Amino acid sequence: MRKILIIDDDIFFLKALKRMLTTLGDYSADISADGSIAFRSQEIREYDLVMLDLNMPKPDGRECLMAVKASAPSVPVIIVTGENSTETAVEYLRMGAYDYLTKPIDRNRLNATLENLFRLKSLEEELDSITRHLLKNELEKPYCFEKILTLDETMKKNFRYTEAIAPTSKPVLICGETGTGKELMAESLHLCSGREGKYVSVDVSGIDDSVFSDTLFGHTKGAFTGADKARSGLIETASGGTIFLDEIGDLQEASQIKLLRLLQTGEYYPLGSDAAKKSSARIVTAMNRTPEALLDKGFRNDLYYRLSTYRIDVPPLRERKKDIPLLARFFYSGAAKELKIPDRPDERALELLLAYRFPGNVRELKSIMEDAALQQKIGRTLFDTITERLNIKEVSGEKKARLKLTDVFGFLPTIKQVTDALVNEALEETKGSQKDAAAIVGLSRQAFNRRLNMQKKE
Repeated sequence: MRKILIIDDDIFFLKALKRMLTTLGDYSADISADGSIAFRSQEIREYDLVMLDLNMPKPDGRECLMAVKASAPSVPVIIVTGENSTETAVEYLRMGAYDYLTKPIDRNRLNATLENLFRLKSLEEELDSITRHLLKNELEKPYCFEKILTLDETMKKNFRYTEAIAPTSKPVLICGETGTGKELMAESLHLCSGREGKYVSVDVSGIDDSVFSDTLFGHTKGAFTGADKARSGLIETASGGTIFLDEIGDLQEASQIKLLRLLQTGEYYPLGSDAAKKSSARIVTAMNRTPEALLDKGFRNDLYYRLSTYRIDVPPLRERKKDIPLLARFFYSGAAKELKIPDRPDERALELLLAYRFPGNVRELKSIMEDAALQQKIGRTLFDTITERLNIKEVSGEKKARLKLTDVFGFLPTIKQVTDALVNEALEETKGSQKDAAAIVGLSRQAFNRRLNMQKKE
């Protein structure tokens, strides 16, 4: 709620303006017929706005304006007067007034002025909060990030930025390759926000518009064949909380339009209903490609700019060298405890990981270390297992001749032929595990399945 102080020597006008303000929005108004309150700086700083009449007994409006701007320059002042003079208006605006309104007050003009003022003030407050958080080295809520293990400075900056933007309700876009931990970052954002509602996660890749609409917005009874009862969507489940839409780059055009409408109006329509519902859920999205690639593919520009009010870029694991041994020990320790084997990883084996590029990022490292622990239980050394896993793929820095595509295929293949070969080899190397194969080639499970289904149809 915004606190407003109205100073005017006309008590009837004060009461009327106070009533008008309470009907315009979330405003709390105090009134004073004594201009000397403008000189009490401690009291003035408690207000978000001062509305000030010019024609008052001593101190007059000019003196009051000068006093407020001298002691509380961050508190905006709107001049309210019966004097309709352009010269006077310009004079007071130059003295620091935010706006100049003439009596009788036009309700629509006042409403527009207040909305613009407090929208600007909110942006300034958010910018100030973000700046203060980024300049600090300490987190106010470190417990929000306990699930993310890191020694990397870029990740720590992301934590501070996340903590800074968490209190707002604006959309957040999280960018990063598959397996970098985007959903963990979204969970941390929700924890930092203090929002009382639930955190709800949805993978929207590969789902058609009807499934998307039903999943998010729900449906009424009889909306379609088989809809024998009404069902709430996940937007309603996340009311007052956060809804995380993963792999947003794969969203169909029709679904993009519905999501854009939700962001613009804060309203949505359950399937089969003509009555709009209000949403209080914060929308957080993620994608595993660059914004340039997303927009080149045909993703709506207007939706992208709405989604990316705030943006967090999660760096790939290969750029977080300090995190590789830290995470490797953590994953190995967890697997060793579960398998009841000694938790003594071979440091030589961990050093091998530093040279690897990890196309599947943290998810791939987890798979490697859990497999290595299992192999150790049946007699293989950690060093041998990791060496074998890394030899399946190219290790950066290893001096070996690189084969050309013509050496492999006997001719220069098309992109489709290369993609099909990559999918098939990934499945062979993971013994048919689509989840692990998807991590190796850097795709989400749903995107990998779509590629596999397309290949079978062809």
